[in-house]
Amino acid sequence: MKPTDDDIEELMTNACVSGLDDLVEMLIHDPIAEVWNQFGFLSGVSRSPRFGEHGYYAISEHTKLLCLSFQLPFDRDGRLAGCGRVVLETREEDLDARILSWDTSRAIWGELAQKIANELENLRSFDNPHGSTCQPNHRLLAALRGRVRPPYLTLIEGGATP
Repeated sequence: MKPTDDDIEELMTNACVSGLDDLVEMLIHDPIAEVWNQFGFLSGVSRSPRFGEHGYYAISEHTKLLCLSFQLPFDRDGRLAGCGRVVLETREEDLDARILSWDTSRAIWGELAQKIANELENLRSFDNPHGSTCQPNHRLLAALRGRVRPPYLTLIEGGATP
């Protein structure tokens, strides 16, 4: 089911942001704890299905059809494994995405390094504990299970291209 503009507006209203760029601005200028308090419904550390990432810290807001999330990837040792990203997605596709700068990603990782280190041993499996709700990387997890084709997007600063 393709989300409508009303579906996207509902998600953005629930997330207390006007769009992806608004969330990016929060991530650039505000402490991560404040971003979590203002934006997210769920927060935590999860395993990542993406190549080169062991896990990611995520803050997300979702509806049944859509998920808006900030994801900060890390390696097996808890070190930053790439730039943070803000992703608006359905179960089938990325609708929009932003990649944070390396400097912004490192600053956020500095705030989260201890939390990530504390969670390394207890990372959740790829199973979705929230049933039918849309979660960060839900589409990628489904691809790993053979339910949908994997995405073929290259994320670049400020957006995504096929």
